Amino acid sequence: MLFATLVLGSTVAAPAIAAPTPEPTSPLKTYGAPSQQTTATWALVPVDASGDLDGRSKYAYTAKPGAVITDMMGVTNFSTQALTLKLEAIDAFNTPDGQFALLQTGAKSKDLGQWITPSQSRITVPARTRLSIPFTLRVPKDASPGDHIAGVVATAVQGASGSKDQKVAVNFRTGSRVYLRVTGAIRATLSLTNVSASYSQTANPLGRGTVTVRYRVVNSGNVRLAARGTVTVAGVGGLNPTPEQKLQISELLPGQSADLSTEIDSVAPLGLLKASVVLHPVLARGVSAPKLADTSASVWFVAVSVTAALILFGLLAGFVLWLLVLRPGVPGIGGGSGSGDANTDPTPQAPTSDFVESDVDLGALV
Repeated sequence: MLFATLVLGSTVAAPAIAAPTPEPTSPLKTYGAPSQQTTATWALVPVDASGDLDGRSKYAYTAKPGAVITDMMGVTNFSTQALTLKLEAIDAFNTPDGQFALLQTGAKSKDLGQWITPSQSRITVPARTRLSIPFTLRVPKDASPGDHIAGVVATAVQGASGSKDQKVAVNFRTGSRVYLRVTGAIRATLSLTNVSASYSQTANPLGRGTVTVRYRVVNSGNVRLAARGTVTVAGVGGLNPTPEQKLQISELLPGQSADLSTEIDSVAPLGLLKASVVLHPVLARGVSAPKLADTSASVWFVAVSVTAALILFGLLAGFVLWLLVLRPGVPGIGGGSGSGDANTDPTPQAPTSDFVESDVDLGALV
């Protein structure tokens, strides 16, 4: 069983170096083999050059290509025993639902995570102690303009016995986000793709149903963006529009996307309807960029009451059956009677003639 815990942007208060402190309120992390489990809590947060907390909850820099930045990370062990941790930087990405995440342990970083190097890759932190570890960020000379995002993390790795004594790695990591803005041309753009809508009707043929609108939001620019927007449904010509449903995205990284959906209740089955999504990009606080443009997309879909359609179909089928089979007075159909002696035998008859050969002995007339 593989366990992984990630806490980013933590502001857990750390004790002074080698100074005792009460147990923190952050969740305890239990690791190790089930028979020899150990409970430990630690944190990695920004600190200043003297190793003191400086109020930052994350690292944020603006630099030119080729720049070199140095900073400090404070790694605190809240436990009552020494703790060995691995220090590294890892690229960030968005999960399919738009959440912030870091690459899994063992995956190779290709962007900012590759540009950050801690002065030590592995440390042992004594009990109730915080160590200050320098790290260096080297921006490549060919770094692309815009935002680059990663996390610096401290990972505890223990070997645990699995089934049949099979060894597995149990990883717990905690750390802080790192945002780097490389100077240059800024593009702040969101786009909408894969917009679709479906209608779900209640059992009541006269009732209203629910519309589910699905859409993909893509950050096609080079800076991180949040977004707020609306989703609406209306009939042909904008008739009977629904109230606006609000949508909000906390942060979408450059080149990343999120597959989202919005449900709108109490929609009448009016046949042809149109779902519309409108997005307003929002820049991160303290970030400037050219004026942001809204983006929108819409899709037509059919909204009918399945129950009402089945009832209508049944009535129509019954009428057709009555018309073709059961209706009286239709010659040759059902039990109705008609005039004349029409031959209803479907078997084809041989051609007939008005010549009748007489059965007479012609020799008797001579």
